[in-house]
Amino acid sequence: MKILLRHLLVYCLTVTVLFTLARSFFTGENLIDQLRFYSFAPAAWKKASPDQRYYMANFLIDRNLLIGRTKTQVSEMLGGGDAGALFAYALGREHGSFLSINSDWLELRFDDNSDDAVVVSAVIRAQ
Repeated sequence: MKILLRHLLVYCLTVTVLFTLARSFFTGENLIDQLRFYSFAPAAWKKASPDQRYYMANFLIDRNLLIGRTKTQVSEMLGGGDAGALFAYALGREHGSFLSINSDWLELRFDDNSDDAVVVSAVIRAQ
């Protein structure tokens, strides 16, 4: 029984590794960058390339770290921004696609009320 379980575990791990490598090859995703940049620090954001920022943006969105922040706080974290109700940050080429034709963007929408807090944060694909 132990041998059967060990073989099943090895089989599952092998399939997972092969699937991950195939996904990386066909979508152009860089697994090293994904592991290295799936975190956030303002200094790292400002130095990172747009493709590296993609992983940082997903980290911010996954953990809801932008929702409720003011325009001033967002500008301090990510830099830039304007006076409108929408901030957009370039995240490089289209991710997760075999043919990268479009580009990805971090889009932040602010509430029009006096608090000007982020109400929506999402990675969008420009058409």
